[in-house]
Amino acid sequence: MIETIKELIEQSTQLSGFVAFVAVFVASMIPFMPLPVLYGVIGYNLPVATALLLTVFGSLLGTFTFFLLIRYLFPDRAATYMTKHHAAKRLFERMQTNGFQIVLIARLLPIVPSIAVNLVSAVTPVSSLVFLTATALGKLPLIVIYTVAGNQINLYTGETLIVLIIYMCVLLWMAHVLQKKWELSRHTC
Repeated sequence: MIETIKELIEQSTQLSGFVAFVAVFVASMIPFMPLPVLYGVIGYNLPVATALLLTVFGSLLGTFTFFLLIRYLFPDRAATYMTKHHAAKRLFERMQTNGFQIVLIARLLPIVPSIAVNLVSAVTPVSSLVFLTATALGKLPLIVIYTVAGNQINLYTGETLIVLIIYMCVLLWMAHVLQKKWELSRHTC
């Protein structure tokens, strides 16, 4: 699948942007391939500024569209999902009072499945604006890392790798601090 998308992106400059955007948009709603790989392929095949615009806006639009579809058309399916997955229930409980922080932390940590965040957020009182803002702030760093990494793959040096590792550590530390702050505020209320 990724090879087909890569070939379409390489074929034509005008078609490549459209294919890249649609691929990210769809993959953000229906995770049929790892998004970091897709971001890297797009970054490798397109100019970095174009690749960043397409990956950021494609991902945000796809994620927000999925959120709205679940919220307004399929809330029962999301509720069924939550009854089957204990982690989703815990995420739901935490989002009831701290939606922005939980969505932000979940987006910063690449181990939390994006689809779970989308589904659970859609059936909580988290507003659309809060969801979109936290999602944008949380997704942006990783999208930039993977897209730029794909663009720079031929230029990698040890220093580039060290900078990427430090950046990832800072993001993980920030997520940890936010989570601890949230836990403290929850216990004092």
